Amino acid sequence: MLNLLETSFIPNRFMNYNLSEDNTFPSMHISLTPLVNYKRMKMLTLYKQAFEKKIKEIRPLLTKLKSTTFTFQTSPKILSNYDYSTFYLVLPLSQQSCKNLKQLSDELSHIRIELLKEHQNMEPGVYPGEEKDKPILFQPCIHYTLGKMKIPARKDQNLHFGMYETYYMNEVLLKTKSQLSDMFGAKMHDIHKISDRKLSLNTQEIEKLKFIPTDLTLSMSGGQLRYPLST
Repeated sequence: MLNLLETSFIPNRFMNYNLSEDNTFPSMHISLTPLVNYKRMKMLTLYKQAFEKKIKEIRPLLTKLKSTTFTFQTSPKILSNYDYSTFYLVLPLSQQSCKNLKQLSDELSHIRIELLKEHQNMEPGVYPGEEKDKPILFQPCIHYTLGKMKIPARKDQNLHFGMYETYYMNEVLLKTKSQLSDMFGAKMHDIHKISDRKLSLNTQEIEKLKFIPTDLTLSMSGGQLRYPLST
């Protein structure tokens, strides 16, 4: 993916060097549902069966997406796991692209909801960091993941990250010196220490990253099952 860009804008802490490989962009994927972990093969089998049943039901929707072009926003965003143990640098889809995918995302996310109702005595599956009895059922931001970073807690430090810290990462760490100066002015005393490297894509780069999807992929047990959008 990065080999299509004129600028390398990913902060080193989040850097994923696999993005520089030639085969990255053709195999890129967009996460449509939260990543749920199942430990028992029985639940994996049930999920696969429900998934294949669902895509048969929504075949007209999948066929329509086959001819739809998707684009990205110009600026990256930092997201976190529900428990704030891992942070992800992502490139969100444009608003129109998200609208085009919302129905599909909702339909696929309902698979977990239906399994929770039908198999109440079985393993519910776990989204990393979600609270017990409060499952994360929908993908809040449809995106492409550029890289991730863990911030492990040390015994001699009290590291508690939350929504305020995530807000700070997005509204300060991803801003340029000129943007921060406009926002905070003289209140930001150490602004001279901040890099003025622009963390965004230009119009030409966004144009290069436009794509038309070809497959729907189900990732499970370390493997991937691909289903063509049109038959």
